[in-house]
Amino acid sequence: MFVKNRNPDKQPWEMSKAITENEFNSESYIELGDHPRDMLINYAYWPSFNSDLKILKNTLALKENWSYKENPSDDDFPILKNYITYTFAKLWKDKQVFISVDGRYSVFNTGLVNRNYQYIYVLFERNIGEKPWKFSMFCIPGIRQGGRILAENFRVLPKPAHYFNDISDISYIISNDRTPDEQLPDLQPDHYFIDHPERLPIHFLIDGCRKNQDIINLLKTDISNYTKEQKAEHWKTIGEAISADPDVYDDLESSFRNAVKKAVMRVSWNYRTAIPVYFPSYDKMSILLPLSFSSDTNAEVALVVERNEVSQKYTAPTILPLTIAYANARLVCKPESDWLNQRVFEPSTQDTEIDTNDINV
Repeated sequence: MFVKNRNPDKQPWEMSKAITENEFNSESYIELGDHPRDMLINYAYWPSFNSDLKILKNTLALKENWSYKENPSDDDFPILKNYITYTFAKLWKDKQVFISVDGRYSVFNTGLVNRNYQYIYVLFERNIGEKPWKFSMFCIPGIRQGGRILAENFRVLPKPAHYFNDISDISYIISNDRTPDEQLPDLQPDHYFIDHPERLPIHFLIDGCRKNQDIINLLKTDISNYTKEQKAEHWKTIGEAISADPDVYDDLESSFRNAVKKAVMRVSWNYRTAIPVYFPSYDKMSILLPLSFSSDTNAEVALVVERNEVSQKYTAPTILPLTIAYANARLVCKPESDWLNQRVFEPSTQDTEIDTNDINV
């Protein structure tokens, strides 16, 4: 299958995916697009999505805070919305969205459980209209009408999303015969300081830019009333100023490297410091490490680290605010580490899916 090439200097079409002839001719085959966030929308008519998810979080699933706020309102659960959306996309790619024997129903496993740790499923019915399916109900095997429908219409039920096959996929491997300095990931300082300085703590930037008063003045500017575009331009100016001052750049890099070294030492002390994370746009696993730029041990930023299968070396393509890091990690499992857990929640309007270029190295 081919899609329009976004690069005007290349061929007009580029390959999107390959499917077998049997898949293409199958009644169950549906083209849902290339963007994970759109797949569920394209698959099913679900007009009461928000109210249905509210029932899921309040009455069916184990209690969990799905907001970026410590004490959210009942209508504030953006992490759950993203979780369901991207979990479906992963399961669709893995062919774990099943159709009933008679073709009337389809179902997927949310990966969430009730208080008895039974999986909760999303059940769809055939739809007459633009979208092939429509939401029917949440189901738990053996419980009420939904449980009966599952038992009577599906020979087997789909498994929850599976993200890794080997412990090395979710661990930062530490070698005993090498020093922490020798085991630092390859860093991308241009990306951290020039492309995305807004993701770094202000106190870290002010300390690292102390030799340049113009940058300090920019960092101390109140931008709370700026538009989104004005804020983006403001941070772009700061990034360009950092790039133009070698002394400032070197000071930032030195401090940043020290924070990464501390994170690697923390992993060597407790392997659970490294947290697995999944990025839907790339259908790939990475690892999160905590970065702290002050004397205390509280993480301020998450460093995304990935392992090259050929060289067996680690690279660190980007950094993420803790709230966004939590949302992406939650797709794999509920983070309950000593540095990334629900205590990081705070008011946030940021999207939980990072930009396409953020892990493109």
